[in-house]
Amino acid sequence: MESMGIVRKKISHYLGSVAGLYPSNKMTLVRDNIRWWKVWRTVPVKVWVDAAVSFRAKDYRRAANLYREGIERFPKHPAIDCAHLDYAYSLLRMGQHSEAVEILENLCAKDVELPEAHLLLAQQYVMCEKFIEAIHLLRRAYRNFPDEVSLLAGYALAAWYNGFKFEDDKEVEYALTVARNRLKDRGRDWSNITTALAVRSLQKGQYEECESFLAQVYSCEYVPIEAFLLTYSKLSKREQFELALDQIHRASRVAPTDPRPIYELAKHISSANDSQTLGHAHQLAKRACELAFFRSPSAVSLLSDIEARMGNEQEAEIYEIHSLMLSSERDINFQDFGSFQIQQQRMRRA
Repeated sequence: MESMGIVRKKISHYLGSVAGLYPSNKMTLVRDNIRWWKVWRTVPVKVWVDAAVSFRAKDYRRAANLYREGIERFPKHPAIDCAHLDYAYSLLRMGQHSEAVEILENLCAKDVELPEAHLLLAQQYVMCEKFIEAIHLLRRAYRNFPDEVSLLAGYALAAWYNGFKFEDDKEVEYALTVARNRLKDRGRDWSNITTALAVRSLQKGQYEECESFLAQVYSCEYVPIEAFLLTYSKLSKREQFELALDQIHRASRVAPTDPRPIYELAKHISSANDSQTLGHAHQLAKRACELAFFRSPSAVSLLSDIEARMGNEQEAEIYEIHSLMLSSERDINFQDFGSFQIQQQRMRRA
């Protein structure tokens, strides 16, 4: 018998999947009601159905209001965690980052069996360069739900792509390889896992293996943004800028709300020391900051530098101070993480 978690994963975007409850015929209505019943063992909650419809119509404000209304009216409903997740999605689309992150943190603190909640929160952390938080979150989530390979792949990418190394990297690499082969044999998507293995190969200096993994990723229907960014970095180092920039544009199309491709493009254009293109670099840097909700130290620092070069000294100083504050928060987390690692090593040796 399938677990509730497996059933949920078969439903597109959780509560959003029931947006079809406005059918063209009665048979469709019956099927959708049965589908809701199989998952939640209740009749459909109309306010959440309406919220899903609004979300699909990109009316995120109305969707958020309806999700919140349903959460307040049905706090004990079995779908309450999924409603919180979709509420967080709506808030993020509206630019209300802090509120969304707080909801996601509360969900993940309860160790809910919603991989998407953990991955979405980790994505917010990575976008704001809170790598330690993302790594801790996904490591704990995978230990709680070891059958969720997406959490292991997310953890490996968060760690390896951002330059972190751990004592159990070999075990993680082996687990990813086993999971990749299993998914590949079943015809399931394995692009995230293969991207993580490509990053791991590069980390170990195995460049040909990295190229092989990336080639396999590019043959998949879905290519993770990290694959494009990794290829961009490799091509930039070879000064193959035209090909490199193509990777950035492809990354932006895959993840239009991720600030990293926009930041890399702004950094590339600003490095040309061309006054005619500096204005474009300024627009891109500001857009990257907006996408990261002005919580990315690197993006804010780049914007400060461009403002200074454009003669906007006051704005440059404001952004520089903000960037230093963000960097200070990140450095404190790094120090805490270093102390944690030392404690863990001592416990293993004891």
